[in-house]
Amino acid sequence: MGGLRFDIVGPYTGILAVYFTDYRLMSRGEIDLISALGEQAAIALQKSISNDEEMLKLLREIVEGLALTIEAKDVLTHGHSLLDKCPHPQAKNPTQMLQALQ
Repeated sequence: MGGLRFDIVGPYTGILAVYFTDYRLMSRGEIDLISALGEQAAIALQKSISNDEEMLKLLREIVEGLALTIEAKDVLTHGHSLLDKCPHPQAKNPTQMLQALQ
């Protein structure tokens, strides 16, 4: 068995393990190939994690915007948004509001 460690992003680390049926030493070319595959996998995982974080941020903003829109149209809840009660005076949009409240 052979394996190489790869840093991905933040707290994430990956290991690419290669198993053989019998004990053997890997050649320099095999090590280079495994390194290249591992680096490409690490890049793909970095992009995936980044895209997931960005997607969650966008979805959160959409939900916040819809909630504020619905509230603005409802006579009973108009003016009760978190934006109106936000302790941070520079919070101009839902994302800034949530960051100020955290």
